[in-house]
Amino acid sequence: MPKITYKDYQGELTLEKVDFTKNFSPLISLTMKINDIERTKKINEEDFSFTTRFNNLLTIYNTFDQIHRKVTQEFTFGASYRTDTDIRIKLPKKKFLELKNDMVFRLDLTYSESYDAYAYTLTNDIDNFAETSFSKNLNFKPSMTYDFSKFVSGEVYLTHIITESNTQGKKTETCFGFDVIILFESMDSNSNSRNRNNRNNSRTNYSPYF
Repeated sequence: MPKITYKDYQGELTLEKVDFTKNFSPLISLTMKINDIERTKKINEEDFSFTTRFNNLLTIYNTFDQIHRKVTQEFTFGASYRTDTDIRIKLPKKKFLELKNDMVFRLDLTYSESYDAYAYTLTNDIDNFAETSFSKNLNFKPSMTYDFSKFVSGEVYLTHIITESNTQGKKTETCFGFDVIILFESMDSNSNSRNRNNRNNSRTNYSPYF
């Protein structure tokens, strides 16, 4: 629906400009997930999923002496592969130490571009518009996440970014990093007593560290 703006000119409302927005978000979207790709005894779960999206946004500003078109397009792709293979270590006195061994390999790719074009006459012909500015962005990020336990996990990633615009030219940036996530649980006195009882009842597979 267009946005119409009026201006008060000598006590009369005069049409000043008309703005129009067309937003397709997403224009195209596809998501797929496959569970338990290969059933094996050593792997509890094995999942593969991917998502792809294409967004398109068009905004037109019409002030009657000029028309401004702003176009933004974005393509995103994400794929992940997850394995769940818990490790059980035998301890003395028939006790076991269970460790999580969950790994997630992920690849994310995002490409976006936008440009501004002006026409200094009322027209519907795209050829009458002159492009005045543009920008392009490419973001490539592979990563791996490893769950050491239900409380501790870590992520290693590599980010490669390419940007280009009419004002700053082309730039490239590469970043390598890692994150460590530690979760803490807060429990009241009642829940502490319940958890203490639960721990006593399941000492064969409980570890104070994992």
